[in-house]
Amino acid sequence: MSQKRIGYLALSLILYLTSVSVFAQSTATTAIKCGRLINPVDGSVTANAVIIVTGDRIAQLGTNLAVPAGAKLIDLSAYTVLPGLIDCHTHVMLQPEDERGAPPVITKSQAFRTVQGVAAAKRDLEAGFTTMRDLDSEGAGFADVALRDGINRGIVPGPRLLVSTYALTITGGHMNNAGLNPDIQVPEPATLTDSREAMIAEIRREVKYGADWIKLYATGTLRHVDPITLEPLSQVSLDDVKAVVAEAARWHRDVAAHAYGGDGAKNAIRGGVRSIEHGMLMDDEA
Repeated sequence: MSQKRIGYLALSLILYLTSVSVFAQSTATTAIKCGRLINPVDGSVTANAVIIVTGDRIAQLGTNLAVPAGAKLIDLSAYTVLPGLIDCHTHVMLQPEDERGAPPVITKSQAFRTVQGVAAAKRDLEAGFTTMRDLDSEGAGFADVALRDGINRGIVPGPRLLVSTYALTITGGHMNNAGLNPDIQVPEPATLTDSREAMIAEIRREVKYGADWIKLYATGTLRHVDPITLEPLSQVSLDDVKAVVAEAARWHRDVAAHAYGGDGAKNAIRGGVRSIEHGMLMDDEA
């Protein structure tokens, strides 16, 4: 069997297993017979494996497993099986054309961006991704929450989504519109939080409306560097980060920090964020 054929069959099984897992609402049992089962942890391949799924959980996995009485049987003994993929940094509300022109908060309605997000989530699922952490809606408001809930309720197809809604940034920082007429009010792609109190209030608002994660811009990008050291400029202090992490933890949420390097990245690390996003300019100490 060709590698292309194996990949196609594996992808087909990913999609089926995802539909079983994401949309299952009962404790029904399903048995899946696999011709070949790939373990991505060590690269091993098990022939003639059986997967027993109860409700939305894998209960057993191995060879020579008996199919439980009354279980639904899916015979994929002629196919190759692999687990669904996980992407920990996506933006389903941001499309390729949005990176090449004016910000989508200016050129597109939130309704249209939501429609595009539905299509993007479907494409991601068809590419084999069954779980994604979507790290801010890029100014599309709480459309990511609506998409996540629509997927969970079986209204539209897509991966399990963990969403961050609005990101926290500062005036003049990354994700704050620049180069526009200051006399015109334009929606921002992130929330401007210029004080610790504003950060805490925004976290509460985001949790209220469905955020799974909190996204913080600890630094800018390559356009936001110190003119002397050329390090990425820090957007928040260490104490700011600690306050954000503590407030998020109070609501059982974790914090992801956009941080290219410099003191901003170190503040994020020392402040206790769960993940550093990008980090391409971090030094050995960081």
